Amino acid sequence: MKIAVTGANGFVGSNFANHFHHQGHEVVAIVRPESPADLLDPAIAICRTDYQTGLESALEGVEILIHNAGAIRARSFAQMVAANVETTRRVMEAFNRSETAKRLVYISSQAASRPSRANEEVTESEPSAPVDWYGRSKLLAERIIRAECSREWVVVRPVSVYGPGEKDFLQVFKAVKSGISFRIGRREQYLNLIHIDELCEFTELCCSHPGAVGEVFFASNGKTYTHHEFMAACAKALGRKKTLDIAIPVPLAVLGFHAGELFETLTGKVTLLNKQKMKEIIGVNWVCSIAKARSILGWDPHPDLEAQLGKTFAWYREHGWL
Repeated sequence: MKIAVTGANGFVGSNFANHFHHQGHEVVAIVRPESPADLLDPAIAICRTDYQTGLESALEGVEILIHNAGAIRARSFAQMVAANVETTRRVMEAFNRSETAKRLVYISSQAASRPSRANEEVTESEPSAPVDWYGRSKLLAERIIRAECSREWVVVRPVSVYGPGEKDFLQVFKAVKSGISFRIGRREQYLNLIHIDELCEFTELCCSHPGAVGEVFFASNGKTYTHHEFMAACAKALGRKKTLDIAIPVPLAVLGFHAGELFETLTGKVTLLNKQKMKEIIGVNWVCSIAKARSILGWDPHPDLEAQLGKTFAWYREHGWL
């Protein structure tokens, strides 16, 4: 089968492309002209496009399109819409015009739904209420696909993805390595996780399963963790028996996020710490149900968080990131 992956230069996209290539499929990695492609297997064909032109030729002979391209952070909502909504529209239009394309799998996000109350499990059928620009843009892109895609489509909403090569979780590992376990506020927070290998397996199901067509699925490893449990697992993976548990007061954290916003204004660079990220993190829980994926797709994950974090840490250390 010929499979195209947009945004194939990044952490998730490159793993998708490598996974399907190693499964024996013909893979086309679609990346922007200026983007490095060093994470891809050298045998994978690369097609460079600015997502304005050249999409039809990129999709020539393609049967399955995994649309993963987009932005996680931006300076404005307009920039986020341009990256996640308008790009999705152009990709989908090219997909609709393709003579060979059969199924579009859109990689959305848990952020397109809504936060949960404590450890309640949010389902796909519940009304969405995104809290930040990113979640709003992913929901808008979902709606375009659901309304205008003329072929088979599937929407995947991954939870927080971790694994070798992921950069945001790297900051957590750095803190734990230095002996610090931190959280914002004193209230316990809950979250779901999925390892990149699990997400690749989940997406593979969505590419082939007949029951996936026209559906939206949360993708997680099926476990709910407290923030404390996750930090403790990171510490164990790094071989630390004890860490200093620091509860950062919410007002101080808010000040830090606002400082990040000021840095963005002064430098023009997008940072991890800004007011949009603050809406996603402070006092917010992210827990969802995978009952639908279990029922329709037969998704049955068996996560080993400590082992997977251990392999992630080993990769960071091997590549000089830690």
